[in-house]
Amino acid sequence: MPTLKDVAKLAGVSVATASLALNRKPVSEQSRQLVLECARKLNYIPNKIGRTLSTGRSNTVQLLIINSKRTADLVKEISFFYYMIEGILDVMEQHDLSLHYDVKNWEDENLVRYFEQKVRDKTADGIIIIPQYIRNYDFLSILTEHSFPYIILNSCFRDSKINTVRIDNYNGGALVAELFLRNGFTRVAMINGPDDHFDAQEREKGFLDTLTGAGISVPGGLNTHGDFTIESGYTAAEVLLSREKPEAIFCANDHMAAGAMRKMYETGLSIPEDVSLVGYDNLDVARAVYPGLTTVDNRVYDVGKELMESLLSLIFRVKEEIHRELKPFLIIRESCAKDRTRTVETKTI
Repeated sequence: MPTLKDVAKLAGVSVATASLALNRKPVSEQSRQLVLECARKLNYIPNKIGRTLSTGRSNTVQLLIINSKRTADLVKEISFFYYMIEGILDVMEQHDLSLHYDVKNWEDENLVRYFEQKVRDKTADGIIIIPQYIRNYDFLSILTEHSFPYIILNSCFRDSKINTVRIDNYNGGALVAELFLRNGFTRVAMINGPDDHFDAQEREKGFLDTLTGAGISVPGGLNTHGDFTIESGYTAAEVLLSREKPEAIFCANDHMAAGAMRKMYETGLSIPEDVSLVGYDNLDVARAVYPGLTTVDNRVYDVGKELMESLLSLIFRVKEEIHRELKPFLIIRESCAKDRTRTVETKTI
């Protein structure tokens, strides 16, 4: 197996220069490219343990998704996190980093101890946290006390001291309401996610506030909750249709929309002729169902990239605090009547 010394010899530089080049430390660009080319020719694999000793970093990032035992395991049931992790990994690959990936539950007694261990054992240089649900972030004091780099996706707290990347889910819900208004729908319904899921709450607020501002209300019986799974969308649609047939239904994610579609098909309803349907996230299922699902593109892949790039800025002290927000946009397909105007950013796929 080739060593660093072999790479340095082939490149005609010192071992120290070769090490600097491979570890992205200050060295002339000419020397860096020469060393990298020689490393590729020799199929040289850096010794990560040695690199950790020399830099004081593990070159590893921790990703933690926190579920709740009160509802479905969203990591297993929906494809949302796959696209996000893809964005994270694409940035990590550029920096030759490794990923540790954990899934915990808010109800775990040892959740706070988990963060204490991560700070103490130094197996990761920073952590990406996806809390999902509205809870107290007791772990934050541990991270801040030890200056441990972290970034949170969609923190439920509007605190300038919390490092966070946000998806503007409120605006996403408003985009759906505006689409319904432009089509003249007055009898509308919503199938939302868990009532304590932060993203679900934000999508609902944006949707209902925009409708209310236009003088349209959604009766309590037409505002139901699922758990973001296909099965819960099916059940919620069954409940809605037993009460009143709305003109349009907004499902707070694409998986629930797919379940609602199946129920409407079984009931003999046509989409969008009898009921228009809109989902959220623009995941694979939105393109797989028929008719194609009009949905809100939540830029999940971009979110993953933004999370990783933000964490790197904190790890390398480029920034002391991170507060970033990504805006979603509509994807117009066949499940909802075409909007008559283009007053918001939309795409047709």
